[in-house]
Amino acid sequence: MISAGSLAIALGFVLTRVFADTDPARSQPASAPATHPASLPRIVVNDDVVLNFFQKYEPDVYKQMMVLKDKDKAKYETLMKDFYKEVGHLLDLQRRNVPLFEITMEDRRVGFDSLQLARHIRDDKLSPQELDKANKDLQALLDKQFDLRQKIRQAALDDQKARIEDLQKAYESVLEQFAQREKTKDDLIKQRMDDLMQKNPKVEW
Repeated sequence: MISAGSLAIALGFVLTRVFADTDPARSQPASAPATHPASLPRIVVNDDVVLNFFQKYEPDVYKQMMVLKDKDKAKYETLMKDFYKEVGHLLDLQRRNVPLFEITMEDRRVGFDSLQLARHIRDDKLSPQELDKANKDLQALLDKQFDLRQKIRQAALDDQKARIEDLQKAYESVLEQFAQREKTKDDLIKQRMDDLMQKNPKVEW
């Protein structure tokens, strides 16, 4: 049986995720592109939501959380509170960008496997043949995880590019309106003079 301390370290690993820096859903602007709706209701996260998420997507983590709950309730509760924000972001990512969510979850699984395998190599007494195989397996996992994280970073770049393009379109629209006002300056001033003669003139013009 794995110790509560080792278990806490393993579980804590999933809190240090690459997508914390690259997930587009985490840096959502006020005027988000249409592909990233900003008006979605806030996701409410509690213990049940976290456990249900792990049970569905990361059953090994779920099982180990149950072990930790029995072995070290204080550590379990601390980790659970940390997982609130983590799972909330994942659920938000899932409803905003399903393909990116799936890549992120695969990255988490591979990352967790690499952590466990590295601990096996580091802490267990392996024969030369076992050590060679374990090192090759770890290399393969890291190669796979690198490719997954590149896809995540590419998604972030694509998202930023889309935002820049949206800002460019908005800028061009405002610029066109500005130029049009310059062309119709005399008409606009006359309209404003007429408006001011009314009992309740408009504030803006």
